[in-house]
Amino acid sequence: SASSSGSGFSMLAAAVCGAGFGFLAPDRFLKGRIAARTRSLREGLPAALDLMTLAIEAGQGMDAALLETARGLTSTHPVLSRELRQAHLQMRTGKSREDVLQNLAARNGEPELRKLTGLLIDADRYGTNLGPALRTHSKYLRTRIRQHAQESARKVGVKLIFPVFFLIFPAVLLVT
Repeated sequence: SASSSGSGFSMLAAAVCGAGFGFLAPDRFLKGRIAARTRSLREGLPAALDLMTLAIEAGQGMDAALLETARGLTSTHPVLSRELRQAHLQMRTGKSREDVLQNLAARNGEPELRKLTGLLIDADRYGTNLGPALRTHSKYLRTRIRQHAQESARKVGVKLIFPVFFLIFPAVLLVT
């Protein structure tokens, strides 16, 4: 009787742990995939801006520039390439550029992509020259990436204090 109640309790505990794992695992998995996709989009934006700037300054329209940018990013940044191709296909189906670009920004949620789509919408709405605006935005984006990398590098020293103090310092004391 005592062994059966102990095994019943362990089965119940295993069931509760399994249910908890089954409840939490998909959310964690999806958050990881979303973060990786967002990081992939962010990493591809500087190259996309350069390609789009080249296409615009070569005399192509925005639709053709989007398509050429998507083609150029196929092997290096496939996620961003697919998004730009989808935007181009939506434009070809008759949706307005503004709606397509707003959908692109809303679909991905990446703040830098939102800024780019806002720039493209404003340039299309007000008829401004897109080449210099894209070049300026590319410079801004590269500066932000550099600042983020410098900030991460500065944080490394602080993060290393605890491993050095608790793991390496006692070993050095023992050796000396």
